[in-house]
Amino acid sequence: NEELTLEEKAEICSELELQQKYADIASNIIGDLSSLPMVGKIVGTIAAAAMTVAHVGSGRLDIEQTLLGCSDLPFDQIKEILETRFNEVDRKLESHSAALEEITKLVDKSISAVEKTRKQMNKRFDEVMKSIQDAKVSPIVSKINNFAKYFDAEKERVRGLKLNDYILKLEEPNGILLHFKDVRTPKDDSLQSPLFSIIQERYAIPKTVDDELAFKVLYAILYGTQTYVSVMFFLLEQYSFLANHYYEKGDLEKYDEYFNNLNNVFLDFKSSLVGSGASNNEGLIDNVLQVLMTVKSNEFLGLGKNSLEEMLNEKINLFSKIKEEIEGKQRMTLSETPENFARISFEKDITTPIGDWRDSREVRYAVQYASETLFSKIGHWSDPVSVRAKACPTLRMPVDQTRRNVLVFRKFDNSKPQLVGEITPYQSNFIDIDRDLYNAASNPDSAVGFMEFKKLISNGANIRAVFNQGRTVFHAAAKSGNDKIMIELTFFSKYTDINQPDKKGYTPIHVAADSGNAGIVNLLIRSGISVNSKTYNFLQTPLHLAAQRGFVATFQRLMESPEININERDKDGFTPLHYAVRGGERILEAFINQAGIDVNVKSDKGLTPFHLAVIKNDWPVASTLLRSKKIDINAIDENNMTALHYAAILGFLETTKQLINLKEINANAVSSPGLLSALHYAILYKHDDVALFLLKSSKVNYNLKAFGDITPLHLAVMQGRKQVLSEMFNIGININQKTAEKYTPLHLAAMSKYPELVEILLDQGSNLEAKTITGATPLNLATFKGKSQAALILLKDEVNWREPDENGQMPIHGAAMNGLLDVAQAILYLDATVLDIEDKNLDTPLNLAAQNSHIDMVKYFIDLGAKVNTRNKKGQAPLLAFSKKGNLDMVKYLFDKNANVYIADNDGLNFFYYAVRNGHLNIVKYAMSEKDKFEWSTTDNNRSDGCSGECAISHFAVCDAVQYDKIEIVKYFVGTLGHYSICSPLHQAARYGHIHIVKYLVEEEVLSVDGSKPDTPLCYASENGHLAVVQYLIRNGAKVNHDCANGMTAIDKAITKNQLQVVQILAENGVDFRRKNRLDATPFLTAVASNSYEIAEYLIREKRQNININEQNGNKETALHLAVYYKNLQMIKLLVKYGIDENIRNGYDKTALDIARDNKISSIVEYLQTKSGKFRREYKSSNGEHDLLHENRISNFTDSKNLEYQHQHFINADNDASQSFSNTAANQNIDVIGTLLLIDVLIRRFSKQGYINNKPDSASDGIAQAAALAITEKFEDILNSLHNKSTEEQVDFAEVHRKIYAALRSGRNSQVHQVLCSSLKSISTLKPEDIKKLVSVVLSFQSSISLPEVSASAREVYGETLHLFHES
Repeated sequence: NEELTLEEKAEICSELELQQKYADIASNIIGDLSSLPMVGKIVGTIAAAAMTVAHVGSGRLDIEQTLLGCSDLPFDQIKEILETRFNEVDRKLESHSAALEEITKLVDKSISAVEKTRKQMNKRFDEVMKSIQDAKVSPIVSKINNFAKYFDAEKERVRGLKLNDYILKLEEPNGILLHFKDVRTPKDDSLQSPLFSIIQERYAIPKTVDDELAFKVLYAILYGTQTYVSVMFFLLEQYSFLANHYYEKGDLEKYDEYFNNLNNVFLDFKSSLVGSGASNNEGLIDNVLQVLMTVKSNEFLGLGKNSLEEMLNEKINLFSKIKEEIEGKQRMTLSETPENFARISFEKDITTPIGDWRDSREVRYAVQYASETLFSKIGHWSDPVSVRAKACPTLRMPVDQTRRNVLVFRKFDNSKPQLVGEITPYQSNFIDIDRDLYNAASNPDSAVGFMEFKKLISNGANIRAVFNQGRTVFHAAAKSGNDKIMIELTFFSKYTDINQPDKKGYTPIHVAADSGNAGIVNLLIRSGISVNSKTYNFLQTPLHLAAQRGFVATFQRLMESPEININERDKDGFTPLHYAVRGGERILEAFINQAGIDVNVKSDKGLTPFHLAVIKNDWPVASTLLRSKKIDINAIDENNMTALHYAAILGFLETTKQLINLKEINANAVSSPGLLSALHYAILYKHDDVALFLLKSSKVNYNLKAFGDITPLHLAVMQGRKQVLSEMFNIGININQKTAEKYTPLHLAAMSKYPELVEILLDQGSNLEAKTITGATPLNLATFKGKSQAALILLKDEVNWREPDENGQMPIHGAAMNGLLDVAQAILYLDATVLDIEDKNLDTPLNLAAQNSHIDMVKYFIDLGAKVNTRNKKGQAPLLAFSKKGNLDMVKYLFDKNANVYIADNDGLNFFYYAVRNGHLNIVKYAMSEKDKFEWSTTDNNRSDGCSGECAISHFAVCDAVQYDKIEIVKYFVGTLGHYSICSPLHQAARYGHIHIVKYLVEEEVLSVDGSKPDTPLCYASENGHLAVVQYLIRNGAKVNHDCANGMTAIDKAITKNQLQVVQILAENGVDFRRKNRLDATPFLTAVASNSYEIAEYLIREKRQNININEQNGNKETALHLAVYYKNLQMIKLLVKYGIDENIRNGYDKTALDIARDNKISSIVEYLQTKSGKFRREYKSSNGEHDLLHENRISNFTDSKNLEYQHQHFINADNDASQSFSNTAANQNIDVIGTLLLIDVLIRRFSKQGYINNKPDSASDGIAQAAALAITEKFEDILNSLHNKSTEEQVDFAEVHRKIYAALRSGRNSQVHQVLCSSLKSISTLKPEDIKKLVSVVLSFQSSISLPEVSASAREVYGETLHLFHES
């Protein structure tokens, strides 16, 4: 019950997804700091209020979050964040030298993109770290995590320092900058080493959709790489800051040192991240992009991993942009350091003293190259020249041959250097006079400044010369207030010069207004300058600046302009009146007396000046606003927050009193969407004095309900405000108030970290038996939230401990789930009958304790006699729970307590399988070593009769261990088994893509890479797209043309699953492109028939010499025919583009165009007609009576549906397609008749779509007889293959022949399928295995059927009947 630290609270609340929301809001507010009319606590206040609104944005104040203290987290955090950011902003307000501005732009742009996504990943990465248990991977990922946490902590700590401490920290010998530079070295605590270890070992490449470890490691490498990039930008940011700092101080040697460090850091990291062009070494980002592309290419991304694919695309785009940004920048600086060739002569008749020119001082010059966005270091200082009577020398320098500008710096003695000008590429003479003019205008002694100004102007000084932050002599005079100089300037200058903005958009009148120089402002207005011009970033006018500073005279001069807009808005909608709140009472008084002023004007967020005065806790300013008589004290912002709300949030008691005493105040106004009043907020933010005052006010409704019916009483309990509760009890508040979810204060106290409140509320007569909307009592909630003290207090008060909630769970279940042993003991002392009581999920207390690994609780329940073999609805039992977690001691303990060794879950998995699948070798070894104690002969859901007992256990364990990538268990079993009659581990390792298991089996167990079964390991790996396994098997001698099952080869398997990369590997390793599979198709035809466009294109373009684009299958069909059958216009265009012969006819004398016409595929017909330029002739059959339609052969190119029995997710590789189904309950429930009816419906639907000719199509007697006989014989052969005598007895094949003949002879071809289906329906004894067998035989007959010359529609009937029956 101790108060959590801010860090601990943040960690808990981040789990409720609050942390990021707060950070985002904070960032948005902090990003606009300078635009607010005041800084300091007001920013924190606005942030806190905004966050509270966000907290209730879902429509209710989340009770659990508030109980955890998350409601005040944003206010606490924002104060810390802002303190850090204010210091950072203060430092960044220093101007950058020109050389650093472009670098700063690059750093700011890039670091924001990287850091945004990296912060989003931060919370998730902690979860990833906790869940990675792999012995090899975990230490590597831990290094990434440790460095990232160190980097974040140090970065934030340093950024929060004040300027002097900040500089000292950055310049520490062997400090953080040096340590972070080492991130790219192979040191043990760097990032380089673990990231490249993951990449080289391919730990981040998932092998299956369920390869959670690889997905987690992928997350780690992305997080680590983004941290790596962040480190680079952090270093650039810091070295840029240090260089700028010393530039501003005039220490150009230090400036050069850090400027040089800046460039070296960039070049070093650039080499590590994007590689070196000279050595062709790939950088980290290239390697990571390759990993991302490899993962993205896996076909299983479509199986439930859409969010992953989205993330992959996002990261690919991010890293590609970062790479492009880094590669595009060759260097941060110019490599050449300029030589100082300046020859100095004093030619101007300007006598000393003037400005910094005084006799006996020594002057030096240095130069710097500037080329577009790149700058060199500043060169060496020239030899000193003594000043003797003359000033403003001429510098003669050779013209730079590369046409770069040259920046000239000047230093007197050891004083701060100054930039004095810029020499253009074709200029060789430079007169050092313009900086002196700027300095004269800046001189606080206006008389001396004016005298120097006159002298310099008369000697040709340039009034348009630009210096610090783009400012000219006009800005300098405006700041110093030298009206004589300004008069001279305005008299001789153009309007554009007077109105010239600096780099931040400040014109001379902005500078004058910000400095309070009213005379200059008046002079500029009379010169016609724009009084409403705005700065660039925050769109502030001169009036905003004067108001903020409280300069009344300046304000008055600005208001004299007829063009002035007193209500002009800045970037966030704040007007000068808002800014005047910060300026004080006098300036505010001046504002509200102006005509046309809107005293209730709102910012974009709805804040009025009155809001700001209250937030600033400045009652004199608020009183000044009240004197306007027009002020709306109940004005609301965008969240319906009034000034009273803010006073309560901030805990301003005196201001709250003043507001409540106002006659017009609405004390019960509520915010939106939370509907929180000022009293709610005072309690929520724990301002007890404000809450107590509001409770005593007659204006305040203390029973007011917020969204979710949460009252101030509920909040007082949630926040543990005992003093406030005491006052509520004194005024007679109803202590059994209910929220919308029917929480009473006692419910909330039972869940809170304030157990003493339970006793207080019980003393006040709270209802012990009150139920929430889910049926939970206070005792239920206390146990399920793990609040032991609260539960024990309630149990002392004769509470009903048997009351269940809507899930049938009682307090004993909650105690068991959370390991509250003392609570469980207290309940069972009162009522031992609840020991084995079940909830609606059939979970007993023992089962819940076991599932949550509360060992002491489990032993306590068993000692009391709990049923050790209890199972819930999913079949989960205590033994299975501990086996899943790998707790061997508890497994043994439960066996000693008579746990059933054969107990299994609803999938038939016993403790042994749980241990195998979760990789717990200790339990597996124990089970095998104690085999004499167990009776292994009993079969279960995962063992067949063919290999019972220990045999089946061992072999199926191999299957599971391979599938779930548990190599240590694979090694254990394979090393102890002599044969693999049920499970071939190499095949399964290849199927699931577990390369390390494949390597182990081939290299250590010396298994044949081709296996000894129809489907080879290469077949499996190719079909499933496991590139690494395919490559490994081929390197180790796997035969690429070896037969797979069903007469296919590895390339056929890859093509049918559209595995382009696998096809490419096989193609480069001797695959036979002329070989035809059982469907009489080459790989090229298979690609077209499988609609694998990319593979077909690859074969045509890259393997043209190995294929014949016009090749034909057994039915003389070309790829073009097949593409038409599948209506694949894209494929057709590809084939035509590469010159396929469109005039080739198939075995039925049809061209591709003919088939498209027959099937009325208009888009294809139009395309082929356009390409061919002529119409094909209509081919008639030899008897001239009927069009001969092509027999539908589409199904010839599709493999049969895999009907093999699945051992869980594992498909037993040894089962042939002809093996019968196992007698499982699921298969026995197949509705055979319903299936046949479905076939009937499908065929009818196809017949209506034109696959069967509907026009009268009667055949001659001989043709009809032959066709009927052929169809009947094949049908009889199919049924005879079932070896089901009752089947043969129930079908009259003579009658079948008669009906088919009659249908064909009369032209009623559509009735043929009815005859066949009705015959099948009559067979009542068909079993699931018969249907399996039937499909298998249909396939074999279908590929060899050869009908006599009959009408096209008759042939179509038979082909479609078989095809649709097979598909069903």
